[in-house]
Amino acid sequence: MEVPTLAQLQALLRRRRQNVLDNDITLEFLVKSTAFFVDGKEKCWWCVPAKRPIATEMLHIFSIVEQNSHTDGYKAALAEQLMRCTSCIGCYYESKAELRTRYLQIYSAGIVDDFFLGIEQWDANRIVQSFNRAMAGNSSSGLIVLFEALSSAANLLYHPDVAAATIKYIASRIDAGSTPNIGTRLLPGIIALCLCDDMRIQQWACRSLKPVNSKHTQISTESIVDVFACLLNMMAHRASPKAPYALSSSGALPPRVDSSTFLFATDSSLWSGLRIVLGKLSDQTKQDLLLQLDGFPVIILKLLKALTGSDFADGLRAFAGIIYAAERQAVWPKISQILGITPTDFASFVLKHKVIRGHFYSDTTESEDLSDDRLRDLHRRLKPALEWVLPFIHSLSLPDDAPAVVALLNGLLYSIRSDPNVPLARAALAVVTGVGVITHCFALAPGEKCLADGSFVLGKFLDQRLQTFIDIVQNRDPLSRSELVMDSVEELIDKMLREDLSDTLTGVSTISLAAQKLRDNSSPQSQFETELVEDPPTLIRFLPLWTALLTDLLNTNIAKLALSATSYFLLFDPLPDDLVEYLPASWRKVYDCFEKDRSDILVLLKQYLDEVAVSLEDRDTELRMEFERIVFDSLVRFLASPAKSLHHASLCILRGVSLDSGDDDDIDNNPSPLGDMALDMACYEILKRHGSQLLHSLTEVTNNCKFLVNYSRPAYSSSSNTALLARTTVLAVTDRAESESTEAVAGLFFAFCDLLGSILKASSANAIRADGRGIYTGSVTVVFQTVYSMLNTMECSDFVRAAKGSSSLDENEAFHKLSNCVSEMLNYLEGSDKLKVSADIVKAFGLIANGLSISPGIKMLCPRETVLALVQGTRGCLSPKLRQSFADITDMPVWEKRAYANSKSRPVQIIFDDEEALAAADDYDLSDILGANGEIIEIESSPATGPTIPLATSSLVPAA
Repeated sequence: MEVPTLAQLQALLRRRRQNVLDNDITLEFLVKSTAFFVDGKEKCWWCVPAKRPIATEMLHIFSIVEQNSHTDGYKAALAEQLMRCTSCIGCYYESKAELRTRYLQIYSAGIVDDFFLGIEQWDANRIVQSFNRAMAGNSSSGLIVLFEALSSAANLLYHPDVAAATIKYIASRIDAGSTPNIGTRLLPGIIALCLCDDMRIQQWACRSLKPVNSKHTQISTESIVDVFACLLNMMAHRASPKAPYALSSSGALPPRVDSSTFLFATDSSLWSGLRIVLGKLSDQTKQDLLLQLDGFPVIILKLLKALTGSDFADGLRAFAGIIYAAERQAVWPKISQILGITPTDFASFVLKHKVIRGHFYSDTTESEDLSDDRLRDLHRRLKPALEWVLPFIHSLSLPDDAPAVVALLNGLLYSIRSDPNVPLARAALAVVTGVGVITHCFALAPGEKCLADGSFVLGKFLDQRLQTFIDIVQNRDPLSRSELVMDSVEELIDKMLREDLSDTLTGVSTISLAAQKLRDNSSPQSQFETELVEDPPTLIRFLPLWTALLTDLLNTNIAKLALSATSYFLLFDPLPDDLVEYLPASWRKVYDCFEKDRSDILVLLKQYLDEVAVSLEDRDTELRMEFERIVFDSLVRFLASPAKSLHHASLCILRGVSLDSGDDDDIDNNPSPLGDMALDMACYEILKRHGSQLLHSLTEVTNNCKFLVNYSRPAYSSSSNTALLARTTVLAVTDRAESESTEAVAGLFFAFCDLLGSILKASSANAIRADGRGIYTGSVTVVFQTVYSMLNTMECSDFVRAAKGSSSLDENEAFHKLSNCVSEMLNYLEGSDKLKVSADIVKAFGLIANGLSISPGIKMLCPRETVLALVQGTRGCLSPKLRQSFADITDMPVWEKRAYANSKSRPVQIIFDDEEALAAADDYDLSDILGANGEIIEIESSPATGPTIPLATSSLVPAA
């Protein structure tokens, strides 16, 4: 018979599938395909995409009951072909699964099962025969046979002769000193052998096991389910022979799970193998496994309770490995229902278990060496006792399971440590693990880490146990000698301070908004107060921690944490008295207590800074400069804060002078030291000493002030103080020609534009007032003066170029800030000029417009209706002189007026039309910006009097 071409067979295959019940077409297809593969001596049948569909359809030949030379020749050729190519083997087993799915749509399930069981038995016989031949002399083919035997879990699970031949072959290779290597693929049979009852084979399989999530491995979830279903079925019958627990509540199990003949291990090696296998599976694979075998955790825990010795440690780690990936709301409710074990019970059970406690004991007297090397070595040995902790925490549904976390922490931090048989170094690792649990809980999502009242889920525990951590960082605990313990506790303290600061800032916003709402409500106050049914927010939960950190000079890390947290904490002003008086008595009491606590912290901080300044006098220059760099941002925030008592010590530290120099007395006493020589000199010295770090810090503080303004926390003093510092610093920087300084000043300029826009917006709306005037009445003038100073000290075109060409500035963000500022100034002009700064705004428009106009390619899009209404006087309250100035300014080419409907999504937008022209622009002197009006408006500075704010949805404090 002539051998057909591949194209002819493909056409015949299409006819066969269109007429699947036509025996004549089927026979023609089988005969011609046999000629193609057998007589044509094709090498690879399965791994070539064009041939695979034909080879797959050829398996229909196994349905022919009467064997003949054609069927026998085909099967012999197939057996030989599967000894040549591992890729073909993989495709062969995949193709069988695909064909089974298709046949189930055509034939009855019983017929399909019988058909594929016949092929499976033929495969099993063939594999056993191939192993026998390989062990008889042809060892090179043995690896391919081993690859095939392990490619399908069914080969080992349901065919004892294949399992026996596989184990015998591997053992013979190990005995001969030629351990088999199956490459980088993860084969289903490897998982089964990791759990077998032959220790040597199990060890080989565990070494050969590749992580499921490795890009080099391939395995189907169905194959993994097959292995674990058979294993768990055996374990369930062992745990409860008369009434084994169901593997799956859905009943969707492999049909032959009860007929498995594979000899799983029944001794301690089973638990070590299970631990290793679960450690190699990805979380997604374990989740898929649990979806089909949701009885997995229950069966494992039921057996775990009866384990002793090393079996318990391995079983515990295996249990932890599976619950880590489980659905949190599903695992423990089911375990509690079936076994009556709650998460709290489990934590207590494990920590009191003699096997776990025994890992912390030592038969010999151990050294109290707490070095990192020593603890790392101990940690490897204590891994069986501690590795379960994080998976256990991960499996809990917080905040409901908070008691389980508390039980775990009491065991790790106190029960184990107080045990006289536990050496100090081992207790240190228990403490580090416990501290890590608390730190982990701080990092959870708000819905998990917070109780119904918004407090931290472990707040009460920390209130009771806080002194333990304070003793460690204050060197009053033997564990203070361990850097590992200190680092973990310092990280925890950082988290606690950040959490406390975040809750406090949110609480202040809540109180501020509540007071404003009560103030502006037209209903009787007694009636309206009843609407505040919730308790007042918590302010400063961990007060003992704040005071403890400021009591003693500790290490540099603690100093950094203490200074950083308090610098944010003291950056905003108190709420005005005439606003606080609107609060209900319970809320007012909480707020008054908070301000008292803040005052006490300020006193401690002043003493702390003085001690720091004195201690630095004896340090060499390098160490001092390093410390200054570490706490620099915090010290600049102190200079900007309303707490003037901190200014002197902060300046002394930053300038590198002694505390009793007396140079800065005027700075503390002058309520508004704009232009003061002492402040000017201080900024020059700090800039000289720390370079552009001062500019970057001022930019950060400016952003902090903007955040406070936006979210109803008073920031009028800090805004004014930051503006004064920025003004003198920018003047000082004009003598420095570095490009880095230019970029830093540009960043500061755009930040101040953003702050100015926020202040105008806050004051135009429902502003907080003090003594009958808006609290930003004074500070807005100082901020305006700083913006003027920047625009006159440096050229606006330089800011534009810096934003366009800088690697450190975000161009879009920078010009969004400027656009926002211009937009808010326009909005403000349409109002009643509560702050009396209309003249300032018109002048600022002139400075910005002139600066942008000499930067080619820039357009300032704005609503035509707004500009026309302001010029004509139909909106706002500009004087005729200011309206004329505003008209002249908005007639400049840089303004592009558009209909409001075309710009309402962004009322003002500054864009670039011609970047090449911008890059080629010549320098331009902005000191002569007079506008058509001909005269710069002089602005008098006035003292700040006192903040406004929507609730915060982001954090003031940057992430650690």
